[in-house]
Amino acid sequence: MPMRHSSIAVFFVLLILAILDATSASAQTTLEAPLLFATEDGGERNGLAYESSTARIYTVSNTVELRAYTLAGTKVLGPEAITSGGVGVSGRSGETGIHFVEEAVTIGSTGVAAGTLVFIQAGASNDPLDLNETTLYALDAITGAAFASESVDTGILVPPAGCGDVLKDVAKGLGYSAARDRFLTIDLACQGVAEIENGDALGFVPVPGGILGTSGGAGVAVHPVTGHTWVGGAIQGLGTNVLAEFDENGAQLGSFAVVESGTTTPVVLRRLSFDATGDRLFVLTFGAEVFEIATPKAPAVPGLETLGRVALLITTFAVTGLGLRAGRADAASRPQRPGPDPS
Repeated sequence: MPMRHSSIAVFFVLLILAILDATSASAQTTLEAPLLFATEDGGERNGLAYESSTARIYTVSNTVELRAYTLAGTKVLGPEAITSGGVGVSGRSGETGIHFVEEAVTIGSTGVAAGTLVFIQAGASNDPLDLNETTLYALDAITGAAFASESVDTGILVPPAGCGDVLKDVAKGLGYSAARDRFLTIDLACQGVAEIENGDALGFVPVPGGILGTSGGAGVAVHPVTGHTWVGGAIQGLGTNVLAEFDENGAQLGSFAVVESGTTTPVVLRRLSFDATGDRLFVLTFGAEVFEIATPKAPAVPGLETLGRVALLITTFAVTGLGLRAGRADAASRPQRPGPDPS
């Protein structure tokens, strides 16, 4: 095939792949989520963590108290005040998150075993020189008492343009990436995911517009198998909600609207938590209700497989069609062999 035709065929392939890639990030699929149970306290909407070994759902309330439930909604623990040094933690009640760590970590100078419940809170006043700091705590999941803590140093991280210091007075939800050894939380003011390692805010991944509101709820969870980051956002009072999946490089893979099963009623997302397999994603809402989503395993874009087949057909047509035309042109340009002399 002449070089010019080869280049055109390659152009077709690249163009189609680019269209598919853009479509996969922007198209939105609707997911249905069944209601598991309503929590005891209508203010239980500031922390959610699933503990796989006991199959219990843990929540944090507006009064910074810990409760635990079975998947059927039976309360088995709490309310237990989350405390540090024998007194209640003193940060902002809505800027919190909890997560059971999948591996051993260090908080402050204390080794923390895998399976420990970790709590994050912004606006803590443990440091009289910095009343807006964000703090990580390792908790006893039965009593709510912290046995280790560390303030997050945000001075190393250069904040995004137009944003103040990352994690100053804001931290919504908590996840953990075992692959990167980092805790993840949402900074709504800066519109992205902040990454914390060894007490330092070292990374920040912006979230595209239309996923996180400038106010209201947000949550983050890391898929335990793929390592992908899932972010959920909602705007209180508007009923809008978006759940999005991002790969380890921050590229958006899919976007989902979440509705209550059998209805078109939006599930107004507040906090997120996966089970140990990643097959189930639990969601805590503004209404302090817990829903369950079967984690999508197929491409997030409806008809993506069909589009792929169409792309293959178009590409094949482009290559073979151009090749045939090139063959005909070559044949026409070749000198014709003289036939036998009729005389």
